[in-house]
Amino acid sequence: MDVLKILFIEKRKNGGIAVDPIIDKITQIETATARILDDAAAQTKAQDQAYEDKVADYDREADKITAEKLDRLKEELSVNRQKELQNLKTSAEQNLANLNHYYETNHEKLAAQIFESIIRK
Repeated sequence: MDVLKILFIEKRKNGGIAVDPIIDKITQIETATARILDDAAAQTKAQDQAYEDKVADYDREADKITAEKLDRLKEELSVNRQKELQNLKTSAEQNLANLNHYYETNHEKLAAQIFESIIRK
């Protein structure tokens, strides 16, 4: 803009030398430059928005995949826990059955041993 003022002042000093085409050309250049800068800013803004959208999409997809994996792991853990509980229950029932069988077959012998240990004292 300073160039335009200088040229305008020069035009007046020189008694109206034909600097109008120069001023017009400089004005066109400045207008084109402003338009280019505005377009570049708009493109940058659009690229920034596209980048943010892609990042948001990636984050959503990563969150979805992570949630699905966690759900699968929780399900596997639950199944494994149920199997282990069932195994423990079966084992405890088997141990109890073995103890009952041992008692049924050996209760007289066990009672005699207890009686002997009481009498000796």
